[in-house]
Amino acid sequence: MVNPEHPPARQELGEFMRWLSKRKGITATALARELNTSQPRISRLMGASGGAAFTQEILERWLQLVGASPEEWDRALALLGRVQTDVSSWQTVLGGSMAPVQEDILTLDRAATGIRHFQPFQVPGPFHNTEYAQAAFRAMRPNADPADVAGAVRARMRRGRQLVRRGIPYHAILTELALRFRPASPGPDVRPTVWRQLLKMSANENITVQVIPADAPMQQAPMCAYLIYNFPEDHDPATMVHGVELPAVAITFRGTNEVSAFNTAWDRMKQAALSPEDSRDFISHLLN
Repeated sequence: MVNPEHPPARQELGEFMRWLSKRKGITATALARELNTSQPRISRLMGASGGAAFTQEILERWLQLVGASPEEWDRALALLGRVQTDVSSWQTVLGGSMAPVQEDILTLDRAATGIRHFQPFQVPGPFHNTEYAQAAFRAMRPNADPADVAGAVRARMRRGRQLVRRGIPYHAILTELALRFRPASPGPDVRPTVWRQLLKMSANENITVQVIPADAPMQQAPMCAYLIYNFPEDHDPATMVHGVELPAVAITFRGTNEVSAFNTAWDRMKQAALSPEDSRDFISHLLN
């Protein structure tokens, strides 16, 4: 997750490699040619979340091209190791700004070709309207700066519009508890408006919503919220798991074994959930 004082490893690695390249005077076009890849991919690698796309082979060839020192090799390889599992501490999650975190997720959404989102605590962010998002962020961070809440809300609103506009597959599974979660607000209950938003957005062909009823038999307990991202073929890794909205830690997994474990968990949640059609009926019933 983004924090100006302690950037995530993927951001630090991308910025470090951009700095080494600039020092050497080698352009993104030249790097693409030497590394036998595309210039847009090189630009992504040097971007804010670019480190997530590095492989050890690409990194080592890049370090050779820019004439990195032994100390710079050690730093780059250590950052790559950290990128495999990014963990933001509780100080970052609970003490940092919320708006940059939402912007970071928005950037991942923009790069993805498909998203699976499991949420056991509240209605998933892309379905929020302004009132629900404001209440949810205040419940998450009661003492947050109002300007930070406003920035986080704006980013979250863009996420929903972006998913509809881009038309990429977005599949959300949420528990009945998440559906019924009521964040405190100064006005009326904010849930009916977000339930209507769920029904409206799930009418789009690219958006699927499934609900796990509270009394559904489950093979695996829902422990945390997470997103499983699929990326274009030239993006490495092609799949990653981004953990969000945990009480005290934010984690990103890119290793094959970790992603595989989340895929298995996803399949079990999907098995416990109602069909998309029955889920729409379930949500509609809450409005009656």
